[in-house]
Amino acid sequence: NILQRAFKGGVLSGEELLAVAETLRSARRLRRQIDNHGLRPALSSLLRDIATLPELQKLLEFGLEEGGRIADRASKTIAELRRQLYGANEQRRDLLQNLLKRYGPILQDIVIAERYDRPVLSVKAGAIDQCTGTVHDSSSSGNTIFIEPQSIIPIGNRIAKLKGKILEEEQRLLAIWSSEVAKHFPTIDCLCKVLMQLELALVRARYGSWLGGIAPSLHEDEDTPFVIESFYHPLLLWKERHKESECVVPITFKVSSEMKVIAITGPNTGGKTVTLKSVGLAILMARCGLLLPCKGRPSLPWCKQILADIGDEQSLQQNLSTFSGHITRITRILNALAISDGPSVVLLDEVGAGTDPTEGTALAIALLKALADRARLTVATTHFGELKALKYSDQRFENAS
Repeated sequence: NILQRAFKGGVLSGEELLAVAETLRSARRLRRQIDNHGLRPALSSLLRDIATLPELQKLLEFGLEEGGRIADRASKTIAELRRQLYGANEQRRDLLQNLLKRYGPILQDIVIAERYDRPVLSVKAGAIDQCTGTVHDSSSSGNTIFIEPQSIIPIGNRIAKLKGKILEEEQRLLAIWSSEVAKHFPTIDCLCKVLMQLELALVRARYGSWLGGIAPSLHEDEDTPFVIESFYHPLLLWKERHKESECVVPITFKVSSEMKVIAITGPNTGGKTVTLKSVGLAILMARCGLLLPCKGRPSLPWCKQILADIGDEQSLQQNLSTFSGHITRITRILNALAISDGPSVVLLDEVGAGTDPTEGTALAIALLKALADRARLTVATTHFGELKALKYSDQRFENAS
């Protein structure tokens, strides 16, 4: 967002410009630490062509102090204006101290208050005629009147004018530096994308270490068997460790090259849907470069897409019943398979449910046979006994529990 605003002609704040400088410095430090093509070829090649713009970093850090304040050294004009402002403030402070002593008997408080960015004295309401100046406010009780003495008003006006000039000079400098950032937008944008890749790689590594995960073997051949032994669902694993819940039951998933459809059967609350989600999650984690919380040597083909119909998409607003919701999603799945040019995995929870069991069974059988021809693997949970018999007439089908 910072880069986009600068690129469109916006003026960045001092803190935002310092963030750009810090990013450039961090990138250069990372490159020094990482660059070793023999030891880290992938990361080193990622960092090889990036530019860290040390001149821009020095320009920003020279002109800005911690917190984003513009330094006096940024320009002679701002240094001189601030010197004059400091002198005027000191002069006004001395005058106010003298006035406190002079008007002490008619003051409610000997502390110099402030109203509308102007210093005021707390004068008793009955003695207002004894202190000439501009009335800025009064207390809620009306007993105290806040007056800016006439003798300090000219100095206050000069201070306000100096502050305005300082603000103009600061805005001028920020605009110059923002335009410098904008000039290097493509370079910094590319750098940020590389840093994000490094950040995500680090996150994946730390998360994989916390899981105690294992790197899976991914194969280009789509007929490669799925072999995932004792896979622990990561969210259930987190719950076990952080909330001291019951131990997670691992899932072993082995599918040969010839198998295209797996029908998972079992009682309600037996874990069928969790198994379905775990299979999809394991494949997606492998695609994302995450380590898998499992045992042995996980191996699976590269799957281009994971398509799922899990849960209920009933909607009164869209005139969708439970069954219509499933049909809508299955239609989208079939359309996605039709345009896909790579192996896909389809996950179906309670396939054919939501309608008459006889009709649902017929629909589920026809759908699974169609998916056996189109998808690399289809995993479906079911309570229909007829689906379990498909394996006896088609070798591409198998039952699981």
